[in-house]
Amino acid sequence: MPIIDLISRKKFEDYLVELIDLVNLFPKAQKFLLAEKILKSAFLVMDDVIEIQYTKKEDRGKIFCNFRLHLEKLKQYQRIAWRKNFINHKTMINQEKKIDEVGRLVSSLCRCSSSSE
Repeated sequence: MPIIDLISRKKFEDYLVELIDLVNLFPKAQKFLLAEKILKSAFLVMDDVIEIQYTKKEDRGKIFCNFRLHLEKLKQYQRIAWRKNFINHKTMINQEKKIDEVGRLVSSLCRCSSSSE
């Protein structure tokens, strides 16, 4: 398994652990609505990262499309939480940087896979 696979998975795993702690601070009424959406999207992204790592290079395209979709949903739900003041601005910027970094790593993994054929 290429090192970039392991790096992307580890970075997203670290982000996910931090995210779980963050959404636990949401108001009680939102823990079962917005927090659930955020966590569900984050776990779907993690599933996609793992699936991309263990899928043949030529078959990664559809999974990568799902990965991008789930990543965008995650970012959007977090923006809603920020707009509702459940996440402060500094935390929001930090979270988006981490999400974008994983997105770039996985994108480069998929680009490298398709260009090496």
